[in-house]
Amino acid sequence: MFDPQVYLDQLSTKGLYPSSWPSEHGDNQRSKMYPGGLTIDPSKPLQDQVNIVESPTGVTFDPQMIYTREKNQLYVFGGRIKGRYFNRLNAETMEIEQEYLLNDAPYPGGALMHENGYIYVINGNILRKFRDGDITESQLVKKVTLPDINGFFTCANGIVTLENVLLVIKLFAMNYMDYVRLLSRILIGRYYKRFFLVLGLCFLEYFLRSQSFLATLLVTLLVMAGAAMLLFDAIVPLEKARWRFRKFFQIQHGILILVEPENLKIVSQHILEDKCSFPRLSVSKRKDNKQHVTVLGDCNAQQFIYNYDDDSFTENKAWEKPYRLLHARSSRGTGPCTIGRNVFFTNNTYTEGAYCDNYTLWKANVDDASVYKKFEFTPVGKQGFMWWSVVSNPIINGALAWDTLNSRLICFDYDLNILWEPNRVNEKGEKVPLVLRPHDCIVMSPKGGHIYLTEVHKTFDSPASLFVDYFTREFAKDFVVLDARTGTEIARLSLSKKITPRACNICIGNNDDVIVGLGDRMVRISNKK
Repeated sequence: MFDPQVYLDQLSTKGLYPSSWPSEHGDNQRSKMYPGGLTIDPSKPLQDQVNIVESPTGVTFDPQMIYTREKNQLYVFGGRIKGRYFNRLNAETMEIEQEYLLNDAPYPGGALMHENGYIYVINGNILRKFRDGDITESQLVKKVTLPDINGFFTCANGIVTLENVLLVIKLFAMNYMDYVRLLSRILIGRYYKRFFLVLGLCFLEYFLRSQSFLATLLVTLLVMAGAAMLLFDAIVPLEKARWRFRKFFQIQHGILILVEPENLKIVSQHILEDKCSFPRLSVSKRKDNKQHVTVLGDCNAQQFIYNYDDDSFTENKAWEKPYRLLHARSSRGTGPCTIGRNVFFTNNTYTEGAYCDNYTLWKANVDDASVYKKFEFTPVGKQGFMWWSVVSNPIINGALAWDTLNSRLICFDYDLNILWEPNRVNEKGEKVPLVLRPHDCIVMSPKGGHIYLTEVHKTFDSPASLFVDYFTREFAKDFVVLDARTGTEIARLSLSKKITPRACNICIGNNDDVIVGLGDRMVRISNKK
């Protein structure tokens, strides 16, 4: 008989509101698992068993993260650099009830439903606290500015809680290399890099030797631009523009911050040696009963142990391991997911143009740094990547990871042996391989033994084509349900024939339903009464 408490006990939920999805990936471990969801009869078409309700089009553009609080409260964090928002929807009708426009930041922050009843929202280094589930100015209890790494370029990408309900937040700053690397790999690509490098050196030599008007003009413009940057830094006060050009051209280290949830005061902060970037945080316990936070920097997997005596973090240097080389043909990793005594993560959390070679899944033991294994989805020279991060499959003591580029989803055991890959049953009753292209975040429900995912109907030929498609084209998207024990497809539902393929979240709702983000709206899938 199904006992949800067996699975709830595996989750790190202390400090979180008692709802199905109080943080962006379900809990502090980032398991993406909750014992709710749909009741499905595999012998019948899914469209005959469920109701589909959509939110108004365009109001929740680019919905990236979804949260639940009370039975009728659903929250969405989304938008772009300008126009980032945090909205509240009615969890049953999907109608927009409240809209809150956030500050601008290059990278999306996040939110957290706290067990004290308040909602905490961070974007950039601006942290807000709302009361009673309302996200209006009248219910904004407090707004604070956390440590400033470089003004506008300061980003937040992690907010979790410890057992003593303190908030843990990670800040980092993007610099010019993040943008140069992204644009060069998109526009130039891996195969033409050397050609353009040689061509650029030839032009540089020509300009240095030439006395032409064009060379003089370009050098003059570069000198003027540099002088303007120095002048800006010197005369524009910090209260007018918090960022500085000189910092933009330097490597800025990230910060791990402990915040007291009542008054939003900083309890302690720890400077991160490895340049901190896009991966988010995972909290769990070691065998010695000490809580720790797993952090991925640009190159190293790191563990920070929480000290109960003085509310500080100590880096466990003996545990630190590299998961990629700085100048390798791979990009930064996915946020870690802790399952039991193991933490899982990958490199290549996004395409970075043509540079996502040697896509690799890593597994580390939270207590023993010597237990460090990997599974290569793609070898050196072949590209692959995954948005979001690994998903827990506790029914068979497994972990799910996927390669969006090469249309491959795998369920592993805790030693990274393959348990299953997706399959379907053909007309003869035989199981045959099923090629899936997981697009959004994948979630797991022990209640029905289901894996919920979405699939975009498009084969991506390269990371560069995927990047172009992501911003310009529209495709069909299906909602797919797999059997968590075997990987067999048991149901499929067409969500839309025409969507902009944004990478969105999926969550299991408070009302035994599943909430899916499309490019410009939200969709609720629930059983018919």
